[in-house]
Amino acid sequence: MPSAFLVGWAGMRGVVTLAAAFIIPLSVPHREVLLLIALTVVAGTLFLQGLTLPWLTRRLDVETPDPAADALTRAVVLEDAGRAGLERLGTLHFDDPHHVLDLVRKRIDERSFAAWERLSTAGDRESPSQLYARVRREMLQAEREKVLEIRGSGTVPGDIIAEVLQMLDVEESMSDTRTERAEAMRTAGLRLREAQQCDDLASHPAIDDAEASACPACVAEGTDWVALRRCLDCGNVGCCDSSPSRHASRHFRESHHPVMESAEPGEAWRWCYVHHITG
Repeated sequence: MPSAFLVGWAGMRGVVTLAAAFIIPLSVPHREVLLLIALTVVAGTLFLQGLTLPWLTRRLDVETPDPAADALTRAVVLEDAGRAGLERLGTLHFDDPHHVLDLVRKRIDERSFAAWERLSTAGDRESPSQLYARVRREMLQAEREKVLEIRGSGTVPGDIIAEVLQMLDVEESMSDTRTERAEAMRTAGLRLREAQQCDDLASHPAIDDAEASACPACVAEGTDWVALRRCLDCGNVGCCDSSPSRHASRHFRESHHPVMESAEPGEAWRWCYVHHITG
């Protein structure tokens, strides 16, 4: 693959080569010659391969990282993983007086919805996951201040305080990473590098005017939506599964039209409800 060849051409040289050369014992014959050879190799590869790297990248037509396409792939993988987990859950048999199954299913859905919400490139509307991240960051700040106050009182062992602070730091770090990915993706158009195919996707090509401004069913109900989807069979516009009413999926269940396309500005991807793949 071009990308693998490019990584090999870029390589990791210099530090490792020189480190290996300088640990040669002083008693080794011609040690100075070996050091000179190592320095020559390092300098030669840095100049030759380093200076030719931009040209080689253009020559091989290596694609730059696409945060939007990565987000789409991540959402599909999480959806498939969640579905596999729920299938395994269906094979387990145990008493559930505390309704743990409902909680597990809810969390799987929330994880999947949050991944799909990051695909939205609309900057004028805050998705549920973005609102959650913003509110949770404010809460984490207050929680950290309280823990530091407790630490200052000297009433709790230091190792427990450190463990709690670490938990808060991990959650905040994960939230910051998701926010950074969303910001990077918002500036990029969402287009698949290499379209997947199934019979339904092959028979439903993308349309140029898929963008829509509202979900008619949500407008009629007086509810809000997160992102919009357009049916490629009849053109019906519905809201995504992160929206309260999930009109796009409801339309599929009622009409059995298999393929929808994102109707959000800047996005050009389709989803097959039957085979659960993008194209």
